[in-house]
Amino acid sequence: MKKFLLLSAAAGLNLAAVAAVPNIYVLGFTAERTGAELSCSYKLNTEATAGVSIELVQDGEAVATYSEGIPGAAGENSCTVTIPGDISGVFTIRLTATGESTAEQTEAWASPATDDELFSWSRARGIAVDNDPESPYYGNLYICGTTGTGFANYNYRGIFIYNYLLERTNPTVVGYTGGIAYSGNSSPLRVTVDENHNVVICDWTSGTRAAAVMNPGEPTADFEKLLVGSVDGVTTNAAISCASITGTDEERVLWTIDEAYNGGRGVLGYKIGDRTTPWPGAPTYDYGNLDGLLKDETGCIISDKRGGLWVSQCTKPFIMHMTAEGTVDYQSPSDLISITNKGGIATDNSGSRLLVGTTDKVVVFDVNFEDEITLTESGSVTVPVTDNLWQVAIDGGDNIYAIGQLSTGANNGISVSALPKEDNSFVAELPLEIKVPTGALLTAAEPEFNYDGRTISCSEPASLYTASGALLARGTTIDTSALSAGVYIARSSNNYIKIIK
Repeated sequence: MKKFLLLSAAAGLNLAAVAAVPNIYVLGFTAERTGAELSCSYKLNTEATAGVSIELVQDGEAVATYSEGIPGAAGENSCTVTIPGDISGVFTIRLTATGESTAEQTEAWASPATDDELFSWSRARGIAVDNDPESPYYGNLYICGTTGTGFANYNYRGIFIYNYLLERTNPTVVGYTGGIAYSGNSSPLRVTVDENHNVVICDWTSGTRAAAVMNPGEPTADFEKLLVGSVDGVTTNAAISCASITGTDEERVLWTIDEAYNGGRGVLGYKIGDRTTPWPGAPTYDYGNLDGLLKDETGCIISDKRGGLWVSQCTKPFIMHMTAEGTVDYQSPSDLISITNKGGIATDNSGSRLLVGTTDKVVVFDVNFEDEITLTESGSVTVPVTDNLWQVAIDGGDNIYAIGQLSTGANNGISVSALPKEDNSFVAELPLEIKVPTGALLTAAEPEFNYDGRTISCSEPASLYTASGALLARGTTIDTSALSAGVYIARSSNNYIKIIK
């Protein structure tokens, strides 16, 4: 894990600094049984200074606990524990990693006055994190750089990739450009991560390279060019300030805030499906300026993780929510928040929280989608940014990333902050789909389970897990309609079913 400094609130280069720590999270938790031994592997984004424990849990009670000798280093870890010989049935393997409390950390980690390579950008504009635990690139940080002068390291264009330890994976300090000749002060501009875990890149300088997609598994390959201004004489787009993709495979839709399509700013949608070549004609959806509500073309458009979209701008209403059909069903009230110039916003992986960049902080809102949409502030972090907060992001451990103009000068920089937590712990769980020494896991659901393609019903409380073991919900009825495509496991005390969506 990178070493960070916690900055004082004072401006200038001579900043008092104290040690700072990130919020901890677990990646890649797997378990395999051989005989009476259970071998576990996992990764940690930072050291578990207060320890790691593994439990075998049945009916909500731990029947075996292991803490001695369980490694907790930043990076890859593995251990083997012995399963007691007198237990049988269905279990949950629970891994808990605990770090230092971050409750008192009110400032961002950053060192903009030095040439530390993570923060020494002259003109970086976009930032995104893959915060989906099911992604093969979970924990990846993507930074979008443009050329310029300023700090020592990054006067380069393109996409830079950092892993969950915030280690740069580009072989040199040169960004990936995917065969696109980016040029200009906002080229490329912002990045988002789509549901296929690819990186969506926009260009605000020229419509001829307005939107492209990078596969993080093949970053040196050519990017998929989706919007190039015109095809066969038909105008498809102008320059855009933000691009996001909702849906997967043939249901993919590319959404943009376009600066000047048909002579004015607007929200456009392109039903690209599995297309990898430039869009050939007019947008599928042209929602224009949202009936006069979109007054500024510098903001962001992002997925709400439910099929709708969040739109930000630097004037009232600062935040809007719209359906895929173009209906604006939420406008932020005038007293909720005053957004910073450039309108950086993001959601967590579930879409249940919305992050909004203001003049000097990132505010976190809990989102309620029931009946009518409401936003309730639940936390915030201070960032060393005075203006032009271009983009924000959040990882699986509730570490918040912001990119914008630094308080120490006109150059753009990056800050990373831990959303304060008194208990800096992270729990990862896996269903124990193996035979224990004296019993066997049932391989078919008993009649108490019922699944109609939307709702799971059970005569006793059941738990719903992802394939990697993350707990999603618990109850006698569980609604699965909002789940993305994938494999899930519903488990009661004695039985389980596997669900494929």
